[in-house]
Amino acid sequence: MAERNGSESITGEMRALVTQTERLIRSEITLAAVRGKEALVSGSRRAVLLGSSALIGVAGFAYLFHAIYSALALRLEGWAAALITAVIAFAMAGVLATLALRRSDERAPSTRKRSMAVQ
Repeated sequence: MAERNGSESITGEMRALVTQTERLIRSEITLAAVRGKEALVSGSRRAVLLGSSALIGVAGFAYLFHAIYSALALRLEGWAAALITAVIAFAMAGVLATLALRRSDERAPSTRKRSMAVQ
């Protein structure tokens, strides 16, 4: 009879342990979902602000190029002023693209090292 009470108490303890483990897992999943949602909201706000600033920056560059064109058109014919302005725009785009490619090449090895360290 003593053995039966002992095995019942172990069974009861195991059931309690499983129940507590289930509760812990559910609460951790709920907490992770809440934190993920908060991070998503924060990231979306940043994306909207960054997109807005990029749009305003593009408009600013358009006005800058129009000002360059207008200043050149006072001294040159219209087609020559437009050509010079286009060359300036393409040169700026090339410089920015080159800088972006260099930065991506510099960051690539560190990303590989991190992924190897995780494995």
